[in-house]
Amino acid sequence: MKIMLISAIIGFNYFVGIYYGFVQVVYTILLFTALVVILRHIRKIRYSPFRELQMRAEMPPISVLIPARNEKNVIIRTVEAALAIDYPSVEVIVINDGSTDGMLEMLISHYSLRRIDPLYRDLIKTKPVKGFYFTSLIPNLLVVDKENGGKSDALNCGVNVCKSPYICSLDADSVLERDALIRLTTPIVQSTVPVIAAGGVIRVLNGTQQKDGLVTSIELPKRSTLVCFQIVEYLRGFLFGRVGLDAMDCNLILSGAFSLFQKSAVYTVGGFASDSVTEDMEIVIRMQRHYRLKKI
Repeated sequence: MKIMLISAIIGFNYFVGIYYGFVQVVYTILLFTALVVILRHIRKIRYSPFRELQMRAEMPPISVLIPARNEKNVIIRTVEAALAIDYPSVEVIVINDGSTDGMLEMLISHYSLRRIDPLYRDLIKTKPVKGFYFTSLIPNLLVVDKENGGKSDALNCGVNVCKSPYICSLDADSVLERDALIRLTTPIVQSTVPVIAAGGVIRVLNGTQQKDGLVTSIELPKRSTLVCFQIVEYLRGFLFGRVGLDAMDCNLILSGAFSLFQKSAVYTVGGFASDSVTEDMEIVIRMQRHYRLKKI
């Protein structure tokens, strides 16, 4: 019995060693693949006309959708950053998903919003919409008040409301850099084939200095080792994890915190799944399945 137990432990150790060895080989392949892609990208963006494209009319209009529930402490900062984005045509839509902390009242007061009754068609079924709020002082800002249905339901409501051919999903606690949209859409404009989705790099906000919704300086937190580990993990995940997977055409997720989708493609697959907590991964998988079956 003792010999069998020792043999089982040794066998398990071999299994764990082989597994971790395999994982490290995969990570190493992803690392070097991503390194090649990043170096090519750096050389390419040196000559990419980001600044010239910012004011060009052919850049596709984008609707920034901000689903929010009980985000009273951060929503103004997020909206300010979205409104300050450097992009020729952008509308910002905040979807209040049944907040109970006074977030809607704060938005109405801060931006002097008034209730309106626009034409609304729920092409994707969502929880009932209770009201729309708008101000002529900021014509590209719209606040939608609806019953609580979750993030996916709020995004679907935003898709129904928005007027642009592309939608950008943005978490309520995220801050956009001013050139984020122009950098995200430039490859779409320059592509020779239709692009239905794109994703950006997400970084940890801890340790940064902000003013009027904009990040003014970036540095490592001095008193939180845990946050430093989180920063390294985000760099690993976005700089070589997803970049490497994307180069191999097997990336199955675009971060829901900041991602861009073609609105018609979202309609085609039926919108974001309200019964999923990983709506960003789920919709990408459905899009890949649909367009691969159609051989598009």
